[in-house]
Amino acid sequence: MNVKKIPMLVPLVRGIRALAGITPEYLDHNRSIKRTPWLIEEYLRLHSSCRLHIGCQHHPMDGWLNADIQPADPRVAYMDATKPFPLPDASFDYVFSEHMIEHIGLEQGAHMLRESYRVLKPGGKIRIVTPDITLLQKLLQDPEQADHAAYIEFSMRYFRNPSVFNEVVVVNNFFRDWGHQFVYNEATLGRLFELAGFSSISRGQVGSSGDAVLNGLENHHMEITDRFNRMESLVMEAVK
Repeated sequence: MNVKKIPMLVPLVRGIRALAGITPEYLDHNRSIKRTPWLIEEYLRLHSSCRLHIGCQHHPMDGWLNADIQPADPRVAYMDATKPFPLPDASFDYVFSEHMIEHIGLEQGAHMLRESYRVLKPGGKIRIVTPDITLLQKLLQDPEQADHAAYIEFSMRYFRNPSVFNEVVVVNNFFRDWGHQFVYNEATLGRLFELAGFSSISRGQVGSSGDAVLNGLENHHMEITDRFNRMESLVMEAVK
């Protein structure tokens, strides 16, 4: 029975759902979970070159299997990167994730890279973009340097009248806000790649890659400007 065809029942059903804690967001989330197996099956069937985008948020990319823990688009599959990926072994040619791995803990990040290795085909490539903790070191060491001072000033828009505002406040905020759990440097992220089994580990540049498929993928600059995104981001690639 379609409840919407009986107008008097609509508020009753909504009231029952509200009492049970069944919000529109809850319903959308559960629909995302239910349609995910179909999305994955269809994607793998239709694509000869398979590409996994982990933590796509509001930026799904054409030609990729876009996945997120909170899908905001019916084209996006539900996937919790801290759990086993609902994907077959050696089924993808590429894995990409931008400004996501810092939102899970160190051991969870290690798991995410191990699972990425598992689902990649031999010779498959991974590209991870995440904030670089060395920027925070630079802000503390030389807050008056022009780029650093501009970044600190830019960060003020995230605050609500702090009693003190300086580089120390910015660094503390960086660790505590936006849900950040672990902020990497090149050596630490590189070591996780090694432990997962990857080789040919290299540091790259924002928006640029020697592989055309991985070139120009980043979009974090839309939130913080290209200048600050390049200052903030650590880009690393590796091969299975």
